[in-house]
Amino acid sequence: MTTVDTSAARRPGTPLVVAHRGNSAVAPQNTLAAFEAAWRGGAGSIELDVQLTADGQVVVIHDDTVDATTDGTGALAGLRLADVRALDAGSWFSPAFVGQRVPTFARWSTSCCPAPASSCCSRSSGRGPRTRSARSPSRCARPGSSTA
Repeated sequence: MTTVDTSAARRPGTPLVVAHRGNSAVAPQNTLAAFEAAWRGGAGSIELDVQLTADGQVVVIHDDTVDATTDGTGALAGLRLADVRALDAGSWFSPAFVGQRVPTFARWSTSCCPAPASSCCSRSSGRGPRTRSARSPSRCARPGSSTA
């Protein structure tokens, strides 16, 4: 399913660039650093994924487990928010990103892109909806705020 923020400012006739999980070519996917890199690179929109923790908190991460993109292991459904936030979500990508955390959706939405967005939800095979949201990153991840 594709979601596009059609309000993104761009010249007529130019393609809309949607940063999949942020600019995941230069920063660890679904981190504030990746969203900042997308913004700095001129992306018109950002696509991200969310999952629920064991205590019902919404975090920005693609997989149902933390194994592939953090230094931890286990299903998100079995981890509390405090456990997920303690994980390093950057070191697997590069030593330059040590200390990146899995952001909460609330943190992303207030620090990255507070403007209204188009979004869609679809049921995942997990225990809740997986939301994919595309937003204009015009105020995304202010410099110096990308590790929270």
